[in-house]
Amino acid sequence: GKAAPTVYEFKGKRKDGEMIDLEASVSISNVGGRAYITTAVRDIAERKRAEEELRRAYDELERRVEERTAELARANATLKEENAERLRAEESRKELLRRLVTAQEEDRRRISRELHDQMGQQLAALMMGLKRLETDSHGRQSTLNTLRQLQALTDQLSREVHTLAWGLRPPALDDLGLHTAIYNYVEEWAERSRVPVDFHSAGFGEGRLPFSHETALYRIAQEALTNVFKHSGADRVSFILERRGDHVLAVVEDNGKGFDVEALLGPSARGRRLGLLGMRERATLLGGSLIIESSPGAGTSVFVRIPLGAGGEEGEAQHG
Repeated sequence: GKAAPTVYEFKGKRKDGEMIDLEASVSISNVGGRAYITTAVRDIAERKRAEEELRRAYDELERRVEERTAELARANATLKEENAERLRAEESRKELLRRLVTAQEEDRRRISRELHDQMGQQLAALMMGLKRLETDSHGRQSTLNTLRQLQALTDQLSREVHTLAWGLRPPALDDLGLHTAIYNYVEEWAERSRVPVDFHSAGFGEGRLPFSHETALYRIAQEALTNVFKHSGADRVSFILERRGDHVLAVVEDNGKGFDVEALLGPSARGRRLGLLGMRERATLLGGSLIIESSPGAGTSVFVRIPLGAGGEEGEAQHG
C-alpha cells in the first residue's frame, strides 16, 4: 500500500545563488514487502509570490476598510452632534416661542381687563354725568340735542371698548374656562356670520385645563372659524370639543367650497397660509397635532389633538 504523502516547504538555492521557495512531497510505499520512499520537489516561487500579493492586497483592503470605518464613525459622530444641536436649537426656539406666546397672552389679558374695568367705569361715569346734565338742562332743546348726541357717542364708544376688550382676550376664558369661552365665541360668531353652528362638547366637568392649553385651543378655534367666515362660503358648521382623558380633541368642519391643502400651504396665499401655520405651531408647541383635510368642493375639516400632562401645573398657576 501507499500512505498519503507528507508535504514540506523549505528554502533552496539556485546555482546562481538566488534563494527560492521549494516544496517537497515525500511518500512511502510498500512493494513486495519492501518500503520505498519517493520524494518530489517543485519550485513554488510563483505560488508564493501570488500568495504574498494576495496577502498584501488583503492587508491593503483591510486597511482601507478600517480607514473608511473610522471616517464613517467620525461622520456619524459629527452628524449626531449636528442633529443634537439642531434639536437643541429647535427646543430653544419652541421654548422662546412658548414664552413669547405666554407674554403676549398676559399682555392681552392685562389690556383687556384695563379696557373693561377702567375704561368701562370711566365711560359709565361719563354717561351718568351726561344724563345728569340732561336733567339739569331745563329743557333747552339745543342743549338737549347736544347732550343726546354725546350720550349716543359715549354709548357707541362703550360698545367698541367692550368689543375690543373681548377680542383681545375674553374674560370668560380666564374666569370660566375654555368650554364656556369657546361656547360664547361660537354663539357670537354664528350670530355675526349668520351661519348656524352645531356645537357639541363633552368631558369638561373635571376642572380647568392648563393656561397654555386653554389659550392655544381658544386661539385655534378663533382662527378656524375666521377662515370659515372669510374663505369657505359655508352655510353650516360643526364644532366638536371633547376632553378625553389624557388629551383634548377639537374638530371644526364646514360644508364650504374647500381648497387644495398642499397648494395653500405652499408659498402662495401667504396671509391665509400664515394663519394655518400659526394654528399648527400652537398645537405643536404643546406636543399636539393639527390636521387639515379639504379638497375643492368638499368642505374643510380641522382636527386638533393636544395631550394633557407636562406643563400642566405651571399652566394652572397662570389662571387668574
